[in-house]
Amino acid sequence: MQPLLNDEVDIIIDCKNHKADGIEKRPLFREEYAVIASKEFIIKNKIRTPLNLSACNVLSFDKAGVWWGNFLNALPVDERPEFKTITELTHIRGIVNASIESLGIGFVPKYCVLKELRAKTLVNVFPQLKLLEDYFYIYQKTKKSGFERHRLLVEYLTHIKTAELLRF
Repeated sequence: MQPLLNDEVDIIIDCKNHKADGIEKRPLFREEYAVIASKEFIIKNKIRTPLNLSACNVLSFDKAGVWWGNFLNALPVDERPEFKTITELTHIRGIVNASIESLGIGFVPKYCVLKELRAKTLVNVFPQLKLLEDYFYIYQKTKKSGFERHRLLVEYLTHIKTAELLRF
């Protein structure tokens, strides 16, 4: 947010809730997530409930498993697994590909694996669970929101599909 406040950038897109005087916030899109694994991994590790993840390799952006917060925080406290083995991978495609190869179970934005889910290369492990989602917003200074170039960009961004937006 600081670059926006310092006029280093004109617009930011973020899923964190920012509040500052003179800043305008506009909803952009909602990010859904999925817990993914290969069918072989699910069978081998006998994954039936979230607690079963305690005994298997978890693929995450960070070694502490903070990336899995939207999954873990959607569960009642007594149903949350304790991740004992975490493999850190710093790219979504790395998590997807490792999941396909049965190297672990991943947590990714759902749009990233639509093709793999349709082809049954990957399975949405807990489709019945209502996972927490992230909401992305466009932030800009109110005094600049009337500029034509800002207005046109915000209008464009709010009308394209989520998957197209995330390719930027």
